Amino acid sequence: MNDSLLDITRDRGYGEMQKLLEAVLGARQRASPKGNAIAAAIRERNSEKVRALLDASPEILHAGDERSNHPIHWAVMTRQIGIIDELLARGADINAQRFDGARPIQLTNGDYHYRGWRDVPKETATTPGEALDHLIAASL
Repeated sequence: MNDSLLDITRDRGYGEMQKLLEAVLGARQRASPKGNAIAAAIRERNSEKVRALLDASPEILHAGDERSNHPIHWAVMTRQIGIIDELLARGADINAQRFDGARPIQLTNGDYHYRGWRDVPKETATTPGEALDHLIAASL
């Protein structure tokens, strides 16, 4: 099951719990529906759309999606070096933390919901090790 806590509260009609979770995640991890569009564009591997979204709303660079993944987390999980570099050039935090404390460098082979071995397209040339090496080099 890939439902987020927010999905579960919505599905079960727990409106007060949904509002509380949205407030906490928004305050602590900048998680909000605003981050969903850029997360989807990154997963679609659509760099033009990513740039257009960032140009139109630069603040989404630091917005988390509903699971609190920032764009930099998605760029790393999908192993897109060009998008990683684009986000870093625009000021993304290479050490951004999600609700579970995970930083981009810990997600080079995906996470609980987006698995590198399952969800990254097979034709992707960048390996998890190469993504890790790139992040290390970028942090120096």
